[in-house]
Amino acid sequence: MNVSFQKLNTSGFITESDLSGYVTEEELEDKGYLSSADLDNYVTESELENKGYLTSVPSEYVTDSELKTKGYLTNADLSGYATDQELQNAIQNTQRRFVLLTISENLWENNGLVSVSVSGIDNLYGSGNVTPIAFFGDFQNSLGDSYFQAVPMLEENISSFTPCINFAYVENGTLSIKIGDYAELKNLYVLLARTDNFFEG
Repeated sequence: MNVSFQKLNTSGFITESDLSGYVTEEELEDKGYLSSADLDNYVTESELENKGYLTSVPSEYVTDSELKTKGYLTNADLSGYATDQELQNAIQNTQRRFVLLTISENLWENNGLVSVSVSGIDNLYGSGNVTPIAFFGDFQNSLGDSYFQAVPMLEENISSFTPCINFAYVENGTLSIKIGDYAELKNLYVLLARTDNFFEG
């Protein structure tokens, strides 16, 4: 039976004249495209989505290069850094062994004497009298500049440093301190040992 091109066209079949925009399998292979393949080990996008895998990158995600341009670390040696848990352990260990008192300027008298109750602090180091370990202070000079520094402990009759602590001790639940030259001192910090083994690591 002879069928004309016209009849093929009217029947919806593609004739040779309709293939000008198409390529052959040979042309596809020459360009590196697959014309057929074994896809048994592949999955479709819908199968990936059903398993919860990403099939496209969400807009709120950033690439390594974008992170680097913003100055963030994408890969670094963190062996010299402490983890959050290590920091928490160190803080808890310090709080177990020491206590830091804050004494504001409204608590000392005109002669620099301070008396503060520490009876609520458990397990102060030693028995009987207790001497604080260290002193630090917040200062502000006449120009309004603020600074923080250690405050030395020196006897009043040999003191040539300003400011300083002339004496400090704890007795019968009361911390007594004599501050020398406290004109610029705003807050005094007193470090006390809380336990008998505070020298342990």
